[in-house]
Amino acid sequence: MRQRGWLRAARALIGGSAAAAALAVMLLGATTALAAGPGAWWRVESHTVPTNLPPGGEGELRVTATNPGDAPITGVTKIIDTLPPGLQATGVEGFKHTPDRFLTCEPTSGFPAEGGTITCTFPGPEGPPELPPFEVLEVVIKVKVAGASVGPNQVTVKGGQAEGHEVQARSISSPIEVSSTPTPFGIHTILPGSMPRDVR
Repeated sequence: MRQRGWLRAARALIGGSAAAAALAVMLLGATTALAAGPGAWWRVESHTVPTNLPPGGEGELRVTATNPGDAPITGVTKIIDTLPPGLQATGVEGFKHTPDRFLTCEPTSGFPAEGGTITCTFPGPEGPPELPPFEVLEVVIKVKVAGASVGPNQVTVKGGQAEGHEVQARSISSPIEVSSTPTPFGIHTILPGSMPRDVR
């Protein structure tokens, strides 16, 4: 009886070890699959400064496109910002950070009374030819509130290659808040529906 008990315990131990080994292999395979995924992609964000644009007032619309992957992005990339009705652009500058290098943006003057589209292109005339991991492209659009209400800001980032593949385009839609009440200093207020919405 005691020998049978020891045999049953040994078989259970061996079976448990085999199951643990199989689980480890599955987890290793899953980790490897994740590591072998796309080497670069776009994270796109848009917000205004100040957070609440005053009616009839001025401010800035800031757009960032970040490469959060582990491979550099090369080739031509375009950041396309479509301003909503009720908002007028008055100026624009585009940068690649660390170190700062200008992007080519069009148009830079003659903006429509409301809305319109602005396109900034990377790389700019100063280079460099690639965007390394975790580096940022930024577009700063000076704006004036021209209407009683303002729709969402639409941004699309497209172009670029990484590890021999096209980087997937990314589009977002970000609400713009127009209010005579300023956002409290040091407090970032997130209103319902105020986060950028991915509209791929």
